[in-house]
Order: sequence, then structure tokens, then C-alpha cells
Amino acid sequence: MSISSEKNNVLGLPAGGGQPGQKNISIPLYFGGAVAQLAGLTAVAYQLTEPSFAYFTMLLTLVGLTCSYFLRRYGSSPRLIQVGAAFVALVFIAALRGVGPFQNLVPFEAQGSQELLLVCALAFTATFCSFLLVTDESVMFTCVWAIAIIGLTGTVNINQELIVCFIVFLGASTFLLVHQNSLAGGMPTVTEAALAGGEDTPAPAGIPGYVRVTTTIDARWRLLRTQANVALACAAGAAMLGFLIAIPLQMVGRNLSLANVIQRLNVPPAAAQQLAGGKLGTIQLEFNNSQDFQVGLGPVSDDQSERARVESPKPLYWRGRLFDFYTGRGWANSFIGQNVYGEAVEPKGELDPEGFSTFPIKPVEYERKKFERITYRFHLNNNRFTPLYIAAEARQVRLPSVQIILRPDHTMSAPNSYGPEYEAVSEVPTNVRPTDLRRTAQSDYPPEMRRLYLQGTTSDVLDALAQQIVTDANAMNPYDKAEALRQWVSSNCVYTLDAPAVPRGRDAAEYFLRESKQGYCDLYATAFTILCRHAGLPARVATGFAPGIEDPKAEKKTFILREADRHAWTEIYFHGYGWMVFDATQDTPGTIPAARTPEPQTDQRALWERILAAGWLPVTMTLIGFCGFLYFLFMEILLSIRDRVHQVVPTHAVAVNARHVVRQYQNAAKKLSRRGMRRTPQMTTTEYLYQVRERFGEPVYAAFAPLTALFQRAVYGTENGSQIGVEDSTAANAALKKLETALKEQKRASR
Repeated sequence: MSISSEKNNVLGLPAGGGQPGQKNISIPLYFGGAVAQLAGLTAVAYQLTEPSFAYFTMLLTLVGLTCSYFLRRYGSSPRLIQVGAAFVALVFIAALRGVGPFQNLVPFEAQGSQELLLVCALAFTATFCSFLLVTDESVMFTCVWAIAIIGLTGTVNINQELIVCFIVFLGASTFLLVHQNSLAGGMPTVTEAALAGGEDTPAPAGIPGYVRVTTTIDARWRLLRTQANVALACAAGAAMLGFLIAIPLQMVGRNLSLANVIQRLNVPPAAAQQLAGGKLGTIQLEFNNSQDFQVGLGPVSDDQSERARVESPKPLYWRGRLFDFYTGRGWANSFIGQNVYGEAVEPKGELDPEGFSTFPIKPVEYERKKFERITYRFHLNNNRFTPLYIAAEARQVRLPSVQIILRPDHTMSAPNSYGPEYEAVSEVPTNVRPTDLRRTAQSDYPPEMRRLYLQGTTSDVLDALAQQIVTDANAMNPYDKAEALRQWVSSNCVYTLDAPAVPRGRDAAEYFLRESKQGYCDLYATAFTILCRHAGLPARVATGFAPGIEDPKAEKKTFILREADRHAWTEIYFHGYGWMVFDATQDTPGTIPAARTPEPQTDQRALWERILAAGWLPVTMTLIGFCGFLYFLFMEILLSIRDRVHQVVPTHAVAVNARHVVRQYQNAAKKLSRRGMRRTPQMTTTEYLYQVRERFGEPVYAAFAPLTALFQRAVYGTENGSQIGVEDSTAANAALKKLETALKEQKRASR
């Protein structure tokens, strides 16, 4: 005594949530899980300069979800799933180890960053698990992978794209919670939806006493829309609440950071006493010396006094001096030793209304690609312009002076200046991507570059260290070598202003890298530069100012430069692109946060350009996979609708008493479902009754049997529902109470 309404469910939404081998699975549940996990993987794509890894995992996730759905739909054996899982696990292990075609799959930039490597490992694991989502609970677990990936990605860099990914994840995960709760509690069946909505539906011609159940489809869509609206409201409320408490929690968390506490404990508090007669913070580095730059002098002070302001459209390094000759205790300029101090540059034209002279600067001699011109203006707190701080490479300077000196390394000074301001125009790198720098070759360096910027490689210890770092990172091109060395220095050394002085007679770079591993920007830049030279990369040390702090009150984009923003960094030469900035203090642990110099990490490309950074192939593969997922989703919905629109049920089902009997039966089914006995869509009511007897025994069966008989009479009877009266409704109530009592007694007996 059954009809197709007991075996089918619109949109594949089973009343009990579904088990492996069912014909109808909750497609919206899988769709929500896909959106949640793809949000996490998209966050990974936006943190990587080469997002092909993220596209690969996104495509496999879609394939995995599709496989999981059909494995569950067609009831594949557990052994088949286990064998498939073992095969996929082997593929992922090979990918993680870089074997065969997976050699370059793991992003290179993740190999030197513990946070990014853990993010990639989580992405791999989540993708692997997408092939095993054969229960509703496992689909829900995609939220755990996604939030873990987004959370770890946020520790690397929080940007606008990451916030968008989190909001998408929040909406998808909230929908999953609402939808799964409805499934677990027992969504209204097709019959009950017909009872609630079939009264006003006209009967089809030629079939007296029957109506179409097209309203069931509308009821299901209304239910899904309600769930989506509830999820959207909850997600919006959670996002608003998160923004309200994020800033205070961030401040508290930063002060209570376990990593910072550990790093503070690692730094000797009396490090300054290692300088004879010195006091903490009494040493001042000499960044402006035109002849040399001494490093490793001991503890320095953290002076927050303002030195200048600069109006600039973007944060940049403000270069003052360059040094190419390593002395073991610091840096000098090779041309100074040859008594070459620079050439005088005369102004062009007359003074402008501000009283500024315009000085054209000749271009550099080496080839440069991908740069843009920007104009910026310095406001100094004094009238001295020695040196002139500029963004590399300057092409024009305007200032109140009659002459400037252009040095051979393209730095400059204005010894006869008389005013607190100057303006400059520079050609700065723009949209230079890691893929561009990876195409350069070390064999292309001009002889002059090799002579000047590969000097100082006399330490066998540092030479072995540089070769080991490059080999371990499998770095085969100049960019990957430089990035591997930078990440090693950043992750293995501690940034602190309390670092001890380099002992007399010791090489500063070797002492810093092999023994103390404590220092500030001077030792970071020195050690990184020397390692680059040992790896065959032309490198030099630059001093000046970090970008500074943006002034939120200024009308124009303005950056405040403090004494604490004085900085030293490394510049590496890439053939065809010139000198590129690399800063080893980026993201390094330390008691004092290193100066933020965002130029190497800042990506100014448009969103679409960033998506296409890895080429069209990963994007095309991802789109094909997503379109395939949408296709099978559309076909499943279409088949469910086609099967449902031709169903018929008796018109007498709209009787009030019959509706009450059906509702009580559904309440009983919910209670049994909570005890682990779910009624699957393919079960008839009689089959379900026998399953209950096998599971719970005769007392529960005796209580449930009368209610089952009443339900069958109310839905499938041929007497137009007139036989379902008030006494039947009362009997249904009594049967439900008897069932509740029987279940309680059975539970006590099982203990």
C-alpha cells in the first residue's frame, strides 16, 4: 500500500538526512559544502603570487564532491570507497613530496614559510577529504577545513579579498547549519506538504477525486528560500558583531601573543651591558654617512620623534645611501676609495614660483622594464638635504638649491640647499611579478655588476650555508634563490633593538647568522646581502627610510617618517628589471616589530589580473569543473521535478482530522529518527513498521502499529476521508503517547 510519494522527494531532500546508498540526497547540502570549502581555497589563491596550486585544489575539490555525491547516490560498497581513498592519498603524498609531475605543485613561497606551508597542507587535506563526503555529517565538516584555512591565511596577510572569502564562507556555513538542522529534525514530507497546500488546487480532467501535487515543489522551494534567508540574516549579524569586537580583541591578542612572549624571553634583558660602559639605547646607527656604514654596534634606542613627512601616492622605500663593498664590520663605497665623489648637476631653466630649481637626472645605464613615474614631495624638519631621500630611480628633482651632487651609484645630495622641502619624480617598478623575475638568468649579468656586487664572498661557512639553503629549497632561478635566502634569514633570526655588539675581530654576517641570531635591520640586511652574493646574486645594501606611517588626517596621501623608521635593506639586481628591493626583516619574529616595508609583497594588479597570474589553464580547468558540478546539479533537480509533477494523491487528504493523523505520524517518525531509526525515502510505511520492530522490539512495535494503520487510512483510503473522524484523531494522540512511553521504557531497559 504505497505510492511514489513515499519513495521520492523534491530536490533530493530526505526527511532524515540520508544515508549512503540512498536514491535522493540533499543536493543543497552538498552545494553549500562546496561553496564553504571553495571560499577557503580561494583565500589561499589570493595569498599566493602563483595561485595555480589553489586552482588545482579547487578543481579537485569539485571533482571530489561530485564523486562523493554519486558514490552515495548509487550506494557504492565501503571497500570501493576505501580503495579509492587510498589511491587519492597516494597521489596527495606524491604531490606534497614533489614527486614526478607534482614537482612544482607546492608553491615555492610556502616552502620557507611555516604559516603558508601549513595552509597548503590543510588545503591538500581538505581536498583529499572531499572524495569521502558520503554522510551529511562529513559534508558539514567542510566548514572546519574552510575556517582553519581562512584563519591561518589571515595570519599571513589580511586583505580585502580575504574578508570577502570569509563573508562567503560565513553565509555558506550558516546555511549548512540551518539546512542540516532541518534535515536532522525531519523536514515535512511530500504528503504533509500536499495536505497543507492541496485544497485549492484544481483536479486534473478525467481523474475524479485526485489533484496534482505541483504545490509540493513550491513548498520545497519556499522552505529552501526561508533557510537561505535565515542563514543570510545570521551571517550578517555575525559579521556585524565580529567587526564590533574585532579591534578590541586584536589589541588584546597582540599583547598576549604567546609567540611575542617567547621571543621576549629569548632576548637577554642585559644585552646592552655587553658594551663596555654602554647604556641601553645609547648607540645611534649612522645611516647618512657618505663613506661607510658600520653594523652590529650593539643596542640602539627606539626614537619615535618625527623627522619628515612625504606626500606620495603609495608607500615606498626612501633610499638615501648605497653601499657595495663589504669590510667584515660594515659597508663602504668602492668609488670613494678611488676618490670619486660624484658629478655636479646644474639646474635647467629658471626658478619656478616656489623658488625651486629643476634638476634633470640622467637615466641609469642598465635596462629596466615595467616601471611607472610617480611624483612625491618631502617636508623635512630641518633645512639640510644631505642626503636627498628618493625612491629609486629618480629622474627629476626640484628644490631650492643651485646645485646637487649625483654620485656614481645614483644617490645624490644637495650641499647648498636652503629650505625644508623638495619634490622629485622617480621611475619605480610596477607590476613586476615573480614570474617575470624567474625568467631572468644569472649568466646575463654584466661584468661590472659581477665585479662590484659579488665581492665579499670569503667565508666558507656562509658559502656552505647559502648553498644548503638554495639546495633545500630546490631554487633554480635568481628569484627563487633570493626568496629562499630571505625567508631563511627572516625565520631563523630574531629582530630586537637589544642585540649585543659584534665582538671585535669577528665577521658581522657570520656572527649574526651562526651564533647570536639577534639584531636589527643593519645585521639583517648585511647577512642577507652576503648570502645572496655567495649564491651568485649581485646584491648591495641600501639605507634610508622605511615607508613610514600614513597620516589619516592629511588631505593628501601623506606618510610620517620617524627616527625609528630609518632602515637598511637589500637590493638585488635582475637583468632587464634593474635593482629590486628585498627586505629580510619582513615577517621576522622579534621583541620590536620590524619596520613594515610593503613594496615587495604589495600587489597592485587588478583582481582579474591576479586570478590570471598563473595563466589560463588553471582558470579554464576550474571553470570546467564548476560548470560540470552545476550541470549535474541542474539535471538532478530537473529529474526530481519531472517525476514529481505527475504525482497524484486523494483529494480527501485535505480533511482536518486526516491532516492531524498525518502530523502525529510524522512526530512519531521524528522521535524514532532521534533514536537512530530513520525512515528512508524508499521505505513504505509497512516496511518502516517492521524495521521498528526489529530495532526496538514488540512493545514499541505494538505502540507504533495503530498509528501506522491510521496514517495509511488517512492517506491511502478510498472512502474520501470520511472514515477519519474525531475519535481517530484522539486515537492518534493516544498512540503517540503510548509510543513515547514505550521508547522511554526501552531506553531504561537497554541501560
